[in-house]
Amino acid sequence: MAVLRSEPLRDALFRYTNLHRRFGFGVPGPVPQDPRWIAFVDQLTSFEDPAAQLEVVVYWYGATGEEAAPAPATMFGCFNFTGPDETGAARIHFVNREHDPLTGPLARSKLPIRLSELRALIPALLAAYPTTTHILGRSWLFHREAYRRLYPPAYTSHVEPLPEPVSLVGSSSWGQYLTHSGANELACQQFLDNLPQLQAHDPLGVFGYRPIQVRAPIATFLKFYR
Repeated sequence: MAVLRSEPLRDALFRYTNLHRRFGFGVPGPVPQDPRWIAFVDQLTSFEDPAAQLEVVVYWYGATGEEAAPAPATMFGCFNFTGPDETGAARIHFVNREHDPLTGPLARSKLPIRLSELRALIPALLAAYPTTTHILGRSWLFHREAYRRLYPPAYTSHVEPLPEPVSLVGSSSWGQYLTHSGANELACQQFLDNLPQLQAHDPLGVFGYRPIQVRAPIATFLKFYR
């Protein structure tokens, strides 16, 4: 992306990877500020050989902490929430916090657990943010029926265009390359095979699944989980 868009590599690392979060530096703001991130980028860009750059990434991943967990008050099993934006739309986030090596968190056998988590999350979200009017979702997971069945049909069927510019700093795209037990090696290889077709105006084109954006009024969720 740095080459295709004639951008400095340090800017592309910030905009088109989720390394900032994977290293435990938190959700990045508009510009890099964490001195640890700046030190990482300085070290990586001091090398031109891709193999040496990869070694720098692997070293920092091992030397830094894990991504910071959400605030306890927003956590409900595998889900957490963030408050509404200027339009009144709050966000629900999913991440596997079970660490069950045998069964994934979206297995049908765990459907009652996931629904109970969401049933508790929605009133807590409203209690914390009474001005919430909608729930906004944005993830590759909406391609999977195992994930869609956790939510009101009116939510998952209301698909919207993704906003510009494309952001690749989180897991809404990169999460598809992980499973409950580790890396999805087949999907990772397909991603690498697609890279020669990467286009500057459409970085999501090389991903197996594009993230999907959906939205529904908060009343839809109250009725569904009741």
